[in-house]
Amino acid sequence: MQANLLLRLYGESRGRAAEYWGPSNLELDRWVQLNGVPERAKAWYDAQNPTFRSYLDAFARGINDFAKAHPEAIDADERVVLPVSGVDVVGGNGGPSGLGLFRTIAFTRKVGNRYYAANGETIVCAIEFGPSQQARCTLGYGNSTQAGSPHLEDQLPLMVQKTLHPVWREKKDIEANLEKSESF
Repeated sequence: MQANLLLRLYGESRGRAAEYWGPSNLELDRWVQLNGVPERAKAWYDAQNPTFRSYLDAFARGINDFAKAHPEAIDADERVVLPVSGVDVVGGNGGPSGLGLFRTIAFTRKVGNRYYAANGETIVCAIEFGPSQQARCTLGYGNSTQAGSPHLEDQLPLMVQKTLHPVWREKKDIEANLEKSESF
């Protein structure tokens, strides 16, 4: 279930997976702690403007509210992570496990015990679940594989500015922002 995966990712990003789920997670915790993921998450959260911090907090609040309203949807092993915070949302965005939901980075061991990013996605999304869902997103590598497309790197400035654009989900929004339409 998605909620369980998300809570597992947030627990891992705290560097407390071995505490929560046993010693088989010690190597992961070591990596998270050596790389300062919890401290970076806090620093990155604090560095956001108040509006964006409110989005992170609202996302975390939505997870906590969902867990309270639907306790049957959360496995007992994952409940230990609750409640989550906006800092967890930042820290869990791109955790080193294969469970990354929003940004996943695969790491390889290069020199001794020092890990380096080898590959992965660079997509960042904030999703508000509620009566009307809203989403904002940035895709760092662009949204085109066609040579010469203006969309190959057009979202990189957003990544640099730590800004997200609206995700158009409704047909009317897509049509209102459509650049070109072709019939085949």
